[in-house]
Amino acid sequence: MRLVAILLILAALLPGCGREGEPVGSGSITVGKKAPQFAYPDMDGRVFNLEGERGRVVLLFFWRYRCKECRQMFPSLKELEAMYKGKPLTIITIDEDTIHSGSIYTITNFFREGGYTFRILRDDGAYLAGLYKVLWTPTVVVVDKAGTMAFISMKERLEFTSPRFISLIDGLLSAETPG
Repeated sequence: MRLVAILLILAALLPGCGREGEPVGSGSITVGKKAPQFAYPDMDGRVFNLEGERGRVVLLFFWRYRCKECRQMFPSLKELEAMYKGKPLTIITIDEDTIHSGSIYTITNFFREGGYTFRILRDDGAYLAGLYKVLWTPTVVVVDKAGTMAFISMKERLEFTSPRFISLIDGLLSAETPG
């Protein structure tokens, strides 16, 4: 009986797709604060350095393959990328919780079949999820040109091409780059 109780507690603490009524994180990441800096290799072995993106708007999309809502967000993310091609917008997908997500083959196949060209950071060991206090997917963090978190969404299935989100991105892109 004690083993069952322990397993239930552990299952409740594992990251996963958000469901109504579940906790969304520690709240220590906040709009208006500096984004936690990191340098992390993508699935091709190239290091993505957030600090090196100063002067660009960066969208960090924490997702899991087994999260249906996350996979459903990719088509509109692809549309967003096409809308802003040539603009200073960087889109990074972070395969969070790789223990419970898909294999590298599954992720690569998903991207190939969908025609997705986003850089993928595979968050082995949950380093990035810990840095950004991500407990549930999908989580989206938008970092402005100065490196400040301008938008955070946890457990919300976003349409990246909605007027609300486009307005956010347009506003951030048109803002002056800090000297």
